[in-house]
Amino acid sequence: MVKGSDGQFYGPVDTMALSQWRAEGRVNDASETKDFATGAMSTVGQVLAPMAPPPVLSQPVQPVQPTGFGNQYADYRRPTTYQTPASNTSEG
Repeated sequence: MVKGSDGQFYGPVDTMALSQWRAEGRVNDASETKDFATGAMSTVGQVLAPMAPPPVLSQPVQPVQPTGFGNQYADYRRPTTYQTPASNTSEG
């Protein structure tokens, strides 16, 4: 059972529902709980495993600016051993 902000106990509540309520912000780790069978008092944080901290987001990475075909062509260096093929100018 979970003690509400009005001082009343609600439940019984299973751990799945209690976990969902915690994720929704309806209860927190300090919210009081009462074991339905034994009457033992505890907190949500003691009943449920601690929630994992939210993931740390890294700084956004700026996209690489693509180079145009012209820039790639300008950076290309023709090998010094390259010879221009002879053109075939004979007409048949």
